[in-house]
Amino acid sequence: MSVDQKKLGRKRPAAARVSRSKKQYWRKGADVTDVEEAIAQLQHQKEMGGIVADKADDELFQIDRAPGEKEKPKKFTHRQQAALSKISALADGAEEPKLPTFPKKYKLKVDKLPRPQVKVNKAAKKEKQPSKFDLWETNLNSTLVETVHEAAKDGAHFYLKQTKKVQSKVPDTLRLKPSLLKAVEIPDAGASYNPELGEYIEYVSAIAEDEKKIMKKEARSERSRQLAPGESKVTHADLLKEALSGLIDDDVDDKEIKTEDEAEIESFLTGPVEVNPKTSKQRKTEQRVKALERKRQQLKLKKNKEEESKIFRSKKMLKQLQLEKDAHEKELQQRNEKKKFDDMTKRKKLGAGKFEEEDAPFLLTEEMSGSLRKLKPQGNLLLDRMKSLQKRNIVPIAGEKNSRRLKQRLRFKAKESRSHQEVKIGTKMR
Repeated sequence: MSVDQKKLGRKRPAAARVSRSKKQYWRKGADVTDVEEAIAQLQHQKEMGGIVADKADDELFQIDRAPGEKEKPKKFTHRQQAALSKISALADGAEEPKLPTFPKKYKLKVDKLPRPQVKVNKAAKKEKQPSKFDLWETNLNSTLVETVHEAAKDGAHFYLKQTKKVQSKVPDTLRLKPSLLKAVEIPDAGASYNPELGEYIEYVSAIAEDEKKIMKKEARSERSRQLAPGESKVTHADLLKEALSGLIDDDVDDKEIKTEDEAEIESFLTGPVEVNPKTSKQRKTEQRVKALERKRQQLKLKKNKEEESKIFRSKKMLKQLQLEKDAHEKELQQRNEKKKFDDMTKRKKLGAGKFEEEDAPFLLTEEMSGSLRKLKPQGNLLLDRMKSLQKRNIVPIAGEKNSRRLKQRLRFKAKESRSHQEVKIGTKMR
């Protein structure tokens, strides 16, 4: 690329897409940038005073005949000169002279005079008493953020965060009790090892009633499995007989039998179309329909009039609507409170199992004793604690998981299109 082209910012056009063996490529595809640059450089030299190659050496160069300044030798001190001579001598191979050695002088140790020992009484350190406070009730958050100026609150918060004096956030559900029921229920007075007669009879009677209900339920389920009088169990022979019933062909010719549906179809396709006049029953039906239509129109007009009259009673209606709204909100609030109370006092569905109350322990009259040493142990402490946790919605109840099983293989369902159904008996014609 030439100097003029560089100044103008132009680019040489791309070479024509021709073969290099053609003469046309010599003119369009050959790279002549170096030739153009040399010509441009010669032109530039001519403009600046002549071609450099044609000039003599005297015109191009200038001989400096003035003498230059001589460098002065560097001066060294006596000490530096001695060190330099020593280094030069070592360089020539001379041995370095050894330093003279002198015998060591041992000093006699002087015994120290005994000093009177003065007993210094140090101040007794005060023992730090541990601070006594309730860890769960005391607010440990720093009040630095509240005491500083508004502009310095961000800095105070950052300082507390860096010094780890900010109490970590506690979730709201940490102290939330899942149930209001007592963890340990007080047993009935009749369950004591030495109860009063009335309390004992009342306690045992309640247990007996519960046992009767269980026995009735078991007897009912047992009766439901029994056969009614006159019935018998279905055997394999009965099932086979029922499956074969109706498969034996009769001697009757099916072609001679025509059902009522076939007869109706034939009469519809072959018989003439008869136009029957309206009967008195049909006329009465039409009159009744017209009367109902008139009544419907009257009711519609009456309803429109009532709606128009409501405009004049708008204030009264708004007041009534407000009362209804307040009553509804009050009822909704009561319902929500009842729901919250039920959630805190009743069992929830936790786990796949069903909660069953623990059997109430009791003692027979022969087993009662006035001494605890002779008492027969009743109940299970671990089972009682487990039932209490399940009742208070803390531990789920284990059970069989009723999981839906998907089909292992998808099957094709054959379905006949409505527009391609075969014409059969009872098919409606359109």
